[in-house]
Amino acid sequence: MEDIELLSPGQRLKKIRKILNVNQEELAGKKFSKNYISMFENDKRKINIINAIYLSDKINKLAKQKGIDINVSASLFLKTEKDIAKDKCLEWLTYIESKNNISIYEINSKLYNVILLSTKYGLDEYKAKALFLKAENEFLRNHFNCAITLFLESVIYYSKLDDYISISDIYKYIGMILYNKGDLKEGLVYFNLAESMLTRNEDIDNSRMEDIKYRKALTFYKLGQYELANNIIQKISNINDKFLELSNKINDFIAS
Repeated sequence: MEDIELLSPGQRLKKIRKILNVNQEELAGKKFSKNYISMFENDKRKINIINAIYLSDKINKLAKQKGIDINVSASLFLKTEKDIAKDKCLEWLTYIESKNNISIYEINSKLYNVILLSTKYGLDEYKAKALFLKAENEFLRNHFNCAITLFLESVIYYSKLDDYISISDIYKYIGMILYNKGDLKEGLVYFNLAESMLTRNEDIDNSRMEDIKYRKALTFYKLGQYELANNIIQKISNINDKFLELSNKINDFIAS
């Protein structure tokens, strides 16, 4: 049924009716008129849940009688194209995030489909996520310029959703890219932006905040601004191993 899922509800019914090789009158039976089926198939009227259940049951019975592998639910005739698009986008994104051994081709193919559908139906949440995952994938492959472009594009859509956590993550990623490229001062700008975005959220994610602060401290250390780096570390409530290691390095430089 993959090829008909993004049709309108009426078009889905028409497609299935053609597969079953029955006319409108046969499908209508005693419950509906032929005109009722025709109007629904041509998107001139909607259908209620009771009639949708009746049609799905009848279609499934006809399919069984004819030995055709079709089994539909009433929702197929109730969901809009946008509803189906949401379902498909969520399905593809969930698949990508739940699988470990997926080829780059498959990842890009599914993300392309999400971007295509989310653009067509105005699904900003899914488009933002797809762009983010695509950017993250490019980041992991060291395609940094491409990653930055995609990250910044995803910010546009996350901004519409007021998703400050995701925007913070994006700015942190960009900061990491710039840090790795040796552009420390510009990287620090993005780490500051990441911190600023995170504080705009009502419930601050402490683990995210500590990671940003660590990267800021590390950047100050690389810039030779040891006091600033040390000040950040001293304000951390739960010092972990990486903070301790950095703190020791800073203190060694200060002592020398």
